[in-house]
Amino acid sequence: MKRLLSYFILLMLVSLPCSALGQEKEAIVHEAWFVHMESAGGWVAVDKGFYGKTKVREIQGGPGISPIQRVVAAVRAGNIAFGNDYPENIIRAREKEGIDLVALSVDFQTSAMRIISWEPIKSAKDIKGNFGIWIGYDAKAKCAVGKGWEKQFTIQNQGGDIKPWLAGTWPIASAMTYNELITAQRETKKMGKTFYTINYKDMGID
Repeated sequence: MKRLLSYFILLMLVSLPCSALGQEKEAIVHEAWFVHMESAGGWVAVDKGFYGKTKVREIQGGPGISPIQRVVAAVRAGNIAFGNDYPENIIRAREKEGIDLVALSVDFQTSAMRIISWEPIKSAKDIKGNFGIWIGYDAKAKCAVGKGWEKQFTIQNQGGDIKPWLAGTWPIASAMTYNELITAQRETKKMGKTFYTINYKDMGID
């Protein structure tokens, strides 16, 4: 791991401005969220001393800008930067920013992301209207529908909760099984309403 990390730092240093090489080394780690299991690796790496004598600055994340966008900005400013994000965001950053981001590790897991709807969704053709999704997480929905997705649904910034969906403002929204889905189950039970849950795997998106 240390050898792989040193290769990555060396690769990053090659692309740094000359003025940055004479400065004290500092690695910036951009987390995907606040202290959270998905970003625990960054904190553990610091505690275990994986960065050696390099000074490490942890920056907690949150909704909005992806960690990779922050990594790109930090690298352009002459820093060594790390972050974790979805594969599609890394690919977008490589293509748009022209920076050869390197994946040090990959975590394969079953996605907890679901679609919740007031009407049954039997196929991608049924995904219509305003769709609440977190900004930067819309690739799954677009891939599920395919070319011409914008003719079927309009992306709405879901933000931190599913209140617009519960109020009936949006016909469909996004839910994580460990958070929003539980909220949807609890609140709709109080309302005496029925909703439907769709797994992206059922539409061929794994």
